[in-house]
Amino acid sequence: MDHRPFVSLDPDDWSETRAVAHRMVDDAIAHLSDVRNRPVWQPMPYGVRAAFQGPVPRQPTPLAQIYDDLRATILRYPMGSIHPRFFAWYMGGSNFTGALADFLAAVEGSNLGGGDTAAAALDGQVVDWLRDLMGFPDGAGGTLTSGGSMANMVALTVARNAMAGVDVRAEGVTNLPKPLRFYASDQVHSAHQKAMETLGLGHRALALVPTDAAFRMDVPALAAMIAQDRAAGWQPACVIATAGTTSTGSIDDLPAIAALCQRERLWFHIDGCIGAFLRLSPRHKALVDGLDLADSLALDPHKWLQTPFECGCALVRNRRQLFETFNLHGAYLQVQDRGLAAAEFLGDYGFDCHAGSRR
Repeated sequence: MDHRPFVSLDPDDWSETRAVAHRMVDDAIAHLSDVRNRPVWQPMPYGVRAAFQGPVPRQPTPLAQIYDDLRATILRYPMGSIHPRFFAWYMGGSNFTGALADFLAAVEGSNLGGGDTAAAALDGQVVDWLRDLMGFPDGAGGTLTSGGSMANMVALTVARNAMAGVDVRAEGVTNLPKPLRFYASDQVHSAHQKAMETLGLGHRALALVPTDAAFRMDVPALAAMIAQDRAAGWQPACVIATAGTTSTGSIDDLPAIAALCQRERLWFHIDGCIGAFLRLSPRHKALVDGLDLADSLALDPHKWLQTPFECGCALVRNRRQLFETFNLHGAYLQVQDRGLAAAEFLGDYGFDCHAGSRR
């Protein structure tokens, strides 16, 4: 007989936990309702900073004590992005409803790698909504990601594989017939250079196109660079347009770039992490005309939609290309005809095995 004591992660006293949890919600509402009266940001004193340098705790710590420590440190010294006078960078302000949703998602606890679950169905529905809002066709695919950098990474991986001329998944980038060239304006986010390096193409594969007086990509200069690169032995593969640059908010001429990509048979990707949701504004949506012409699009719901950090989305016009780029099953991930595993795996549409969308 096993005489070892029963061990559980459940609290010893649910009523005490309930009391602390209710205090957390009450304090959160007070924290948000008073945010305008606090500094946007303030430096941490030495004593607070030192609290993050202590040793690993070796004994259990009561939840109430952990929460008191959090109130004295984390909550008093935030980035400030939820403050109405936070003007640094492009951040979302988050929202209390979204915070409650995060809490409930953690309570429900589904792994979103796939399976016939309501959480997976909701994930797919959200991507469908974003697909429709951006004007992509029913046959488009998508996946939710940890943010805009990963959304761009997903889309550019599909672009690389689609334009490589070989089966990159089988042969690798060392067997490319010609080195691939991607194009973006000199205002492009640094995530795209990281993507080139991570994809094994090297940052020389990213050609930076000069911009005009409004910091938009110079389309005639782009056309000239494509011709020059072809003559020099490169394989032009993809143009990365930006709908809202990080430095100035400028929006490239999306219809003109789309037309050029069609003529030159290039993949057309749009980094819309900052400005794509202008499409929802009746007054300003013309600024992003051409979003629906892209082969792929990166979005950031955690910016204008105020979704709590982090939430990005990659959309790809051809769902099959997205699937063929990431589809991979071990013996432990076999789709079944019935039961929990009788559904597509969301991990087949992105890097994460726990998130994504079937659509």
